[in-house]
Amino acid sequence: MYYESQIVPQNYPEALKWFRKAAEKGDTRAQVKLGHMYYFGQGIPHNYEEALKWFRKAADQNDTMGQVFVGLMFSNGQGVPQNYEEGLKWFRKAVDQGDAIGQRFLGEMYYKGHGVPQNYETAFEWFRKAADQGDAIAQRFVGKIHCEGYGVPQNREEALKWFRKAADKGNKEAINELRELSGQGF
Repeated sequence: MYYESQIVPQNYPEALKWFRKAAEKGDTRAQVKLGHMYYFGQGIPHNYEEALKWFRKAADQNDTMGQVFVGLMFSNGQGVPQNYEEGLKWFRKAVDQGDAIGQRFLGEMYYKGHGVPQNYETAFEWFRKAADQGDAIAQRFVGKIHCEGYGVPQNREEALKWFRKAADKGNKEAINELRELSGQGF
């Protein structure tokens, strides 16, 4: 309530108080929300170490969002030394539970060659799994891969289809891709 301002006015200090109480009792949703507050500096000073602490508590209880954020923080070196292998480990834990965001981040690791050999085919497979679950960022990646022909045959019609799906969900990068392709006569 206090965090999202749906029923009462947004009040980060009050949200922090209640999230902390629930998080300390082991509530994974509260642990992830508390991690978000520290990660993004919402109503409190930005603190990656504290964010990681709370994301890790949720991740250790098999919470996929906690696992994704732990993976992200290790992959980006946020609050810890950068460690792609550790990031991959946490993304895979989320993926093992069918998590679309984890699938997308695993796809990005293969796309960029972070912690694994760069492999566009494998990246495409993970992006496609996440895209099929409705992840707009993954849908844009599927469109981009089709557009550029990385790991799959170049197919502008498929690219447009996936860019439209992502754009329909408000993905700004996909909207820009559509504008660019439209200017090329597509």
